Amino acid sequence: MAFRFFLSYARIPAQRDEVEEFFNDLQDAVAVAIGRDGGDPGYFDSPAPKKGEEDKRAFIDVEIEAGRMWRTDIEDAIRTSKSMVALLSADYVNSDYCGREFAAFGNRLKRAKVNRPASDLFIPVRWSDVKSMPDALAEFQNDNSGYPRSYQEYGLLKLKKRQMYADDYHEVVETLAKMIASRTAGLIPDANAIPALQDTPNAFRLSSGVPEVGPLGPKNAKFVYIVAEPRELENVRKGREGYDKDGGYFWCPYHPPEKPSIGEVVGAVAQEMKVRPWELVITSASDLLTKIETAITNKSPVAVLIDPWSLSINRYDSLVRAIGKFAAEHPEISEAAGTFVPWNKADRETQDSLAALEQQVDVTFADGRPKYHYPRIGALLDLRSALIEFLQAIRFKVFEKDPTREVQEGSALHTISAAGGSTP
Repeated sequence: MAFRFFLSYARIPAQRDEVEEFFNDLQDAVAVAIGRDGGDPGYFDSPAPKKGEEDKRAFIDVEIEAGRMWRTDIEDAIRTSKSMVALLSADYVNSDYCGREFAAFGNRLKRAKVNRPASDLFIPVRWSDVKSMPDALAEFQNDNSGYPRSYQEYGLLKLKKRQMYADDYHEVVETLAKMIASRTAGLIPDANAIPALQDTPNAFRLSSGVPEVGPLGPKNAKFVYIVAEPRELENVRKGREGYDKDGGYFWCPYHPPEKPSIGEVVGAVAQEMKVRPWELVITSASDLLTKIETAITNKSPVAVLIDPWSLSINRYDSLVRAIGKFAAEHPEISEAAGTFVPWNKADRETQDSLAALEQQVDVTFADGRPKYHYPRIGALLDLRSALIEFLQAIRFKVFEKDPTREVQEGSALHTISAAGGSTP
């Protein structure tokens, strides 16, 4: 069932009646604006308190009850609603659940590739005073000049409660209804599915992160190491001193002669760039792509560090091919991901097999690659420089939209870690 708008609000027991009355007023006004045959006007999730406990329900109880509904009604409504109306308040921006609803709807718009600004379909309403607005909501601060002065000063909740502002309240409702009707006239398609809300990051508090992907935001870079175990390379190469059975983090790509592990290099670069590194542990190609999308959608760069020798093993080659193809099909992923292939110029075995290794890398990336792609990094200092260049480019050019910084094509940091050869 598709809805013209989804009402997102902080579930505060003391305000339940006002929120529900506002929803009914807005729904009636939207129904008039779109015509009775124009579809379902709106969705409102209102968990009702148990009989006799109306005044005993704590805020957390209502939040928990709402959480129980996530996999059914709420997720389905977000999947199909054509716009989201958010009642902004201090409680709203501090609500973990509201932050996830906002993120889920925004992610759906991105996947649908809607040919209009997201601000057209996310409609903020000043419900009550908000002292500090999360960055994720800053771009959706609608111009309030067309609303009554009382709304600009006090917010809609106060207008709803006071009879002296009744006319102003209804004027705001009518304005919102016309906005919803006009902006949702060209309906965006329903999503076949959306990620579970409990697995969707809170867009207002990205640093809280999600399980297995960790803290999110520009200061939290993700790294994946696609490196085979020593035993897997027995029939591939003779020198395996730089590999470790405990995973790609301990791989020493420039040994001999230099022994710092790739994890140590990444840690040093992250410290210099003032970002927190997080290794993504991968179980399958689909798991890898889901984690990359989650990270990048929530403004965390992803760096994939790849051992060229390991690409002769099908499961590692398949992982890298999946990344390249995914980046080619999704420009927003390509913009914030990087692939790094270290080459050890000091290793005689690598030099003897250089042509074959180069050809393997080119074939692996034949179907696509991220915008930031480093296929031949011959020395440790070059690897450090490439990682720093990528992090600077992503943080300032892509995520922070710094117009003064130019990004060079081909510099990127995207690490995919198949720790310990755990990928299938």
